[in-house]
Amino acid sequence: RTIEMKKKVRGTIVKDTQTTNGMLYKNTEVVIKERSSSKTKRSTTIMVEDAAGRCYWVSNADILIG
Repeated sequence: RTIEMKKKVRGTIVKDTQTTNGMLYKNTEVVIKERSSSKTKRSTTIMVEDAAGRCYWVSNADILIG
């Protein structure tokens, strides 16, 4: 299940995170684009966009939303 965000929700990366699109470093400010959850795995992944416009999928534990 995927949910697209209608308004710009900002977040901060809480730890250095390696993704397939590159590295996101602690305290990086990002904009949340969409959320995807899986009932079978009980996990949530979040698509975020950094200031340069690159998109990354991160775990729910890697980001502080607010």
